[in-house]
Amino acid sequence: MRQMNHSQRGTLAGALMSWGIVSLLATATPRLEAQGGNTLMSGLNPIGQNAHGLQLYDVTGFVGWTSMASPQQGFLLPSFNQRLGSDTSFGGGASLGWARGGERGRLSIAYTGGYTGEVRYSDWNAFYHSLGISASRHLSPRWSSQWSARSGIGTYNQMMFSPTLFGSLAGAPGTFDDLAAAVLAGQYSNDQLASLLSGVPLIESPSRTLLFGNRVFSSAGAVGLSYMHSQRLSLSFSGSYSNTQHLPDSTNSGPQYRYLVQHSSSASAGVNVSYAISPRTQIGVSTSSGRGFSRLQQEYVTSGNAFIGHQTGRHWFMQAHAGAGFITNLGSNYNKTLGARPIFGGELGYRMFAQTFMASYNRTLGLAYGVAASDTTTVGGGWRWWRPGHTWGLSSSAMEEQLHTTVFSNTRGWRGTFGITKQIGTHAVAETGYSYARYSGGALQALNSTTPGTPFKETQHGVRLTLAWYPQSMERR
Repeated sequence: MRQMNHSQRGTLAGALMSWGIVSLLATATPRLEAQGGNTLMSGLNPIGQNAHGLQLYDVTGFVGWTSMASPQQGFLLPSFNQRLGSDTSFGGGASLGWARGGERGRLSIAYTGGYTGEVRYSDWNAFYHSLGISASRHLSPRWSSQWSARSGIGTYNQMMFSPTLFGSLAGAPGTFDDLAAAVLAGQYSNDQLASLLSGVPLIESPSRTLLFGNRVFSSAGAVGLSYMHSQRLSLSFSGSYSNTQHLPDSTNSGPQYRYLVQHSSSASAGVNVSYAISPRTQIGVSTSSGRGFSRLQQEYVTSGNAFIGHQTGRHWFMQAHAGAGFITNLGSNYNKTLGARPIFGGELGYRMFAQTFMASYNRTLGLAYGVAASDTTTVGGGWRWWRPGHTWGLSSSAMEEQLHTTVFSNTRGWRGTFGITKQIGTHAVAETGYSYARYSGGALQALNSTTPGTPFKETQHGVRLTLAWYPQSMERR
């Protein structure tokens, strides 16, 4: 198989730390892969590993139910403070894109768009859009570069039924060696793995609805430059920018979501050095510095860590990292002096025949949504079962995020999904999915001056039936 970015040796943990991103999770809008948008919670994308030319990737439709129309309830505007009931949702969309590549590089552009509606609270009906661009280029035998950018407009219900990062990794095509090489060494055998691990991860925690409201515009960009000194030693440089912005709900006549942050952005740069002790073991160090901007806080975040990754046998791989960092507040409504703080975490992966499993735990510093966070803890995992040659599959994913911050007290966001997938013929897939989301904490004066110390806790359940049609014939994997 053609190897992409073969000179990049940064691990998943090292790359994420060098970007200064607080979460290992996927975007709040549907994640765009290089060859189309994952429309199923399983993260399954059976189009193929490296699409070429202009293509229609998929056409989808869904119908679903949620236990309550709004995950904010008491935080709606006063005229709508009554508890909203359940609602039925529906919608559909399509993904298309263009890709071209050769021995020295590859460029891909993908767009996903569609419409989501509510039967009972139709004021929240809205269109969604997502656009992603990624490119890689071998500049010389030792130097290579990577670029990616993505943006989108999405809603809470859209995020609730989109795949998590590790759910998408578990559903990505390829062998165990492909997945292990991508996570441990940054070697990508297909576009889907490259898009998942080389782009900028954005927000997907349920708590983002409390912070930014129902409709959110997100955008991000990343650039990387890698130098391979030898078969074992490599050096990489990275830079990234991300932006999250509240958008008004589609009409002013219906219930409106409250929000804490109108706009938040961050920028960071990092350096990563990696050394291969053996073909199965990578060690290295990384350092990064970032700047966060919002009306609540402006800060610098600087951190450094060491990492190790190891492939055990033919089915397991793991990696761990640990280090320290500090936050410099430039201006904050909730100023707090912080000394050096630890950062640490790890990832575990397994793939064998019909099953793929991934899990992660990470504690990172600052830049958390622009709400004066000191550090953030994220836990995530994904599992998929699909026997080659069969048409039935199972998938599950979960994530939890906890913000340690001076604006909120122990704010937590949790989301879990479970899906049953059925391939219908050679061009269609059906999935019945269940999603659960919850966020909780205590606001210190975040929403307005009349609600100091307000505790909050909201839970939402949802089920959805999704049908996806693919113009390209799918192999029964």
